[in-house]
Amino acid sequence: MGNSSKHQNQQGNQGQLQMKQSNKPEDELIKYLAQSCSTFPSQIEQNSEFKAQRINCIRCSYILFDDGLGRINKCEECEIPYVIKNGLMSVLNQSQDVQCCSFSFPLQYLDSVVLRVNQSCINHISYGQLMTQIILPFFQIRERVITSGACFNIDQFEFRVVGCGSQLQGIVGSNTKIYCYESYTDRILYKLKIYTQRKNFEDELFHYFFSHPKDNQLIQDSYIKINNQEYFVLQCTEQSGRLHAYTKIEYISKVPRLTQVQFIILKQPIEFSRVNNNKAIQQVLKYVIEPYFGGLTRYLEKGQILRIGDFIFEICLDEEFGFVIPNQTHIQITDQIDQRMNLQQLQPNSNYNIISRSINNENNSRQDQIESLHRLLNTFIQLNENGTIEGNIGCEDHEIQQLPVRKINLEQIKQLDEDHMKCLICLCEYEEDDLVKTIPCLHYFHDDCIEKWLKKSRHCPICKNELEI
Repeated sequence: MGNSSKHQNQQGNQGQLQMKQSNKPEDELIKYLAQSCSTFPSQIEQNSEFKAQRINCIRCSYILFDDGLGRINKCEECEIPYVIKNGLMSVLNQSQDVQCCSFSFPLQYLDSVVLRVNQSCINHISYGQLMTQIILPFFQIRERVITSGACFNIDQFEFRVVGCGSQLQGIVGSNTKIYCYESYTDRILYKLKIYTQRKNFEDELFHYFFSHPKDNQLIQDSYIKINNQEYFVLQCTEQSGRLHAYTKIEYISKVPRLTQVQFIILKQPIEFSRVNNNKAIQQVLKYVIEPYFGGLTRYLEKGQILRIGDFIFEICLDEEFGFVIPNQTHIQITDQIDQRMNLQQLQPNSNYNIISRSINNENNSRQDQIESLHRLLNTFIQLNENGTIEGNIGCEDHEIQQLPVRKINLEQIKQLDEDHMKCLICLCEYEEDDLVKTIPCLHYFHDDCIEKWLKKSRHCPICKNELEI
């Protein structure tokens, strides 16, 4: 009995120890990353039974290729529009304006493919469910050929191919890593930055997209090909949208490849302890940063604020801007507290938390982070003030007047997060009885600040959700 009781006590102590260990902040971080990160790539578990195949044009017998996507295409020889489904070719109305998609043989299997889904399609499904229930079954049925920039549908879901690794075209097979963790929108772009070697390309760009309205969709960090000319979309408003007659276009002809880039953590969804800081940062690098750049060349600028899921980073570069190349650019992560502690030569075992930002924190690091993040929001207003943008961009006066207005009660907001203590448009702290206006996503700002903002944009300055008033 005594040994049995002692054994039970030892088991109880071990259980309590395991429970304590599982509740450590670093374990909570790993658990959060495993459950919440949507940047994990997925792979097809088995080889497809149906292989990619060629067929003959029913009019001119020219060899065509069944890409398995069911897209409308045009024969390179007789130029008739057609669609291939289940291996059968159907000729479409000759009047349809369709761009011809040529295939470069022999086709290679892709190492990775990055997709984006139309934002209007994902209101009722998570990215994880989208991958397991929609995307993977679609590619497991048969081999499908993906071309960078292509648009295709799976049921009611519309996808666009953002990148194909180091290639522009190839077959999605069992070893292909598939990413889909971002959406694209159909909003009008007010600013666009393009990488190209050609000067005076704007006329060609506008003419093509206005004559092909279904293809008028630009997504950041993706290639577009027009009349055998390739362009790289470096930056665009909201990361995606449609070209408009009033879109301001800037082009860059030389973009260096970055040998290294450093990410400073500004905000993260869960704390991790100072003692295991290096371990936790490696987990963030593995599960957040590396998948974000996996299979896709991305453009970064010095001082840029980058949001990946629930994490916010600031970009540190030696150059003013450049490309991050998968498997070539060395990526490091640090945080502002790390830098400040190194400067002050504090003891390494000091008990600090990366996101411990209380209202009474005297080091003002949180204030620095907010100001760095929301400089971009002020830039957005300034850019809109410099020109008039037509179309359904801003809210009408009668819509803005419908939004509720109230007076600030400092005693109440002091109980909330520090972000609520200042207007994140003008960055001024609220004073007692200041008038604030609340928008449908429940974010609130100075009455005059948000009114000025909404006249230029229908999207929340913080969460980017479109206002439905």
